Amino acid sequence: MIRRTTRILLSALFIAFASALIITLLASYFYWQQLIPWAAERWLQQHRWEITEIQGTAPSTKGWQIDSLSLQQTSPTGENTQLHLNGLNLSWDISRLYTEGKLERIELQSADIRLTPTPAETTYAPLDLRPWLSPAIISQLPAADIRLSNLSIRREQAGENTHILTSLSLVNGTLDWQSQLIVLPDYPALEGLTATLNAQLTDQTSAAEPALQLSPFNLDIRHREQPLLSSRGDLSLGDTIRLTAEHRIELQLLISVLQKIPGSGITDALLPWASGTLNIAGTTSLQPDFNPVAPLQSLQPESEQTVSLTIPPVALSETGLANVSGHAGLELVADISLTPQILKLTVNDTRLTVTDLQTPLLNSQKLRLSLQPATGIRVPLADLNNPDLALQMPATVFKLHSQDSAIISGQQPWSVSHQPIQLTTDTFALCIANICPADALKITGTLEAKKVLISHPDFPLPEASLTSQWQLHQESHTADFTQQFRLLLADPLLPGGQQLIRGNSRTQSRAGPPLTTANWQLKLTSLDGAENLIKRYYPDLPEELALNGGSLSHQGALHFENNRLALRLRQRVENLSGQLEQNSWGGLNWQSDFRRSLSGNLRDDGSLNVDYIAAGIPIEQFSSHYQLRPVKGKSKSLQLRLTQPQAQLLGGEVLAEDFVISESFGLNTRLTLKNIQLADVLALEQQEGLTGSGTLQGSIPLNKTAVGFQVTDGRIYNTGTGWIRFRPTPELTALAKRTPGLDTAFKALENLQYSQLNIGVDYQPDGSTRLNTRLKGLNPDWNAGQRIEFGINIEENLLQLIKALQYTNKLTRSLEKRYR
Repeated sequence: MIRRTTRILLSALFIAFASALIITLLASYFYWQQLIPWAAERWLQQHRWEITEIQGTAPSTKGWQIDSLSLQQTSPTGENTQLHLNGLNLSWDISRLYTEGKLERIELQSADIRLTPTPAETTYAPLDLRPWLSPAIISQLPAADIRLSNLSIRREQAGENTHILTSLSLVNGTLDWQSQLIVLPDYPALEGLTATLNAQLTDQTSAAEPALQLSPFNLDIRHREQPLLSSRGDLSLGDTIRLTAEHRIELQLLISVLQKIPGSGITDALLPWASGTLNIAGTTSLQPDFNPVAPLQSLQPESEQTVSLTIPPVALSETGLANVSGHAGLELVADISLTPQILKLTVNDTRLTVTDLQTPLLNSQKLRLSLQPATGIRVPLADLNNPDLALQMPATVFKLHSQDSAIISGQQPWSVSHQPIQLTTDTFALCIANICPADALKITGTLEAKKVLISHPDFPLPEASLTSQWQLHQESHTADFTQQFRLLLADPLLPGGQQLIRGNSRTQSRAGPPLTTANWQLKLTSLDGAENLIKRYYPDLPEELALNGGSLSHQGALHFENNRLALRLRQRVENLSGQLEQNSWGGLNWQSDFRRSLSGNLRDDGSLNVDYIAAGIPIEQFSSHYQLRPVKGKSKSLQLRLTQPQAQLLGGEVLAEDFVISESFGLNTRLTLKNIQLADVLALEQQEGLTGSGTLQGSIPLNKTAVGFQVTDGRIYNTGTGWIRFRPTPELTALAKRTPGLDTAFKALENLQYSQLNIGVDYQPDGSTRLNTRLKGLNPDWNAGQRIEFGINIEENLLQLIKALQYTNKLTRSLEKRYR
């Protein structure tokens, strides 16, 4: 009885449960069409979205097709965000939807999203990115298959619309995202920018550090179908964001886009150089906390990157350089290290190569400039807001190599060869603050250019080696470049085979054109054989010229401004001896102060002193000052003015009035003779048996024209009594016996005590000379000492006489011996 009653109760309960289950299922299916829309609406309301329009079919057990859905969200400020969805298809499996709360597929054909304007003064709060980077986000996705196409996002700001078109597909962990910038009013040059991302999403929940992996991923950014940036690598999102990737940037396209942005500062001259590819490879890690007030401190970046830049040869004619042709290419390899405190840049290798260079002054088949810093450049990121922030730039070495180079001068190039030219900069501080102090930049360094050899087509030039210590100082709008240099010239014709030139230079740049000044000096301790070096550059120099002893001191200065050059050259030659054919001199001292003004006018002030000049007629202690000046009214014509010229001649003194020598070598002056010794005058004739004693003076007008020197009506006369004795040779004695007048003159001249001696001098350019001599006196040994008066006219070629004296003059040779 009990068993039967139990079976009846259980059967009734089962029938009741089954009936309730059937009724529930029937009710759920009956109310399905109302349940899904109600749940969706409640979810939207929780997120403050309001459905303003919905069109489509009723939900089914397999999904819901919504043809059109319009949503609206109102912000606290009263601005409305609007979404209009077209072709929304939601697919589900009822059992999975109930048990997991996930859809099978979400597909959207298009959407129009209108965002609210951003307030003019917007403050951004710190943002914790961890919820968005958790690997659990994959499990939280509403569907395994999400496809959103043609998402048109618009925002109106200050009456102008920004428009972006985006598509996204996430199917079984494969992410495909594309976004295109359609309208950007503030930066229209960026319109047409497209970004495409492909990645495989996986969650590493079982790893020691759970992370969401985008591995591998491919990112491409293009502008109007032209590639700008491509990135390939792995991205890990978790408690630490870690990116390991290679990036490739096409510089020419990127710079051409950025140039069109107002205020970019990129000029047309830069575009030809902005070619080639920039490659960046390395690893970066970030913390998933972002504070816009302190981004570095919140993100805590740690990055190690290798950067390589290759700019293929660029035509220099396209860079805006006037009268320059050739091609230039650049290769750069560097390492970049980033921490929250320090950004460090280490340049491993940099090479600038120029080929087929042609300029008005220099041609070269190949030039290569390399750069190698001793250490890296460190940027203290923690002090970026410091008004005195400056980078400590490391010591750097620049090296210049050249191949088949030539200096262009006239019609023929001068080939140039040298060892690598090295420029070194010392460590210096570079201000990078917004407002730099007036004394913002100071750089020091050295320059070495060894064994520079320039081949002149007509004669060899000395080999040069240059070393200098330089300094660049910038203050506000003024740049000041100074240097101390040493130039060593090597040549076998130089004394000791080499000559050192020391100097300094300064270039200042202010608001106007730069100003350059320079000073230098050299000293040659011996001029022995210097004529060989001079003849190299002045081949018309007489072959018979020889220089001995002496020294040369030279000081130079220049001033270059507005393409105008001013010069000052001061020379001093001391104790120089020399010989030209049979003429010689000794103890020559010359001082010169040559100047060239900025307007191009030339002048020279100097003096010349010579101990002796042996040119047939012995001249001692010659001295004169001179001035070289432009001719008045003819600035391009020069004239030389000699002042206070004087010399010792024939035991006396010769003074000349100041005179001017024109460019045609014309002159007009008067020579004054004082205390000329008659004995030395008679010695010039070297007439055997002729002697005398007395003192002469006179005045000789000297004129020089195009045909030569000329003397007219010169006068020489005695200043006191004297004597003349002549012992003729047997030949002359025999001639005198046959000539009564000559015999009388010879007898008078055997012991003539003269009281008056007057000589008239006339000289012609061909050397013919007329001497009209008048004598008064007596011979106490003849004719009872009666007073006599007679004249002697002599005509001979003085040039030939002087030439003969150059070979036979004993007085000249004794003079040379005395001064030596």
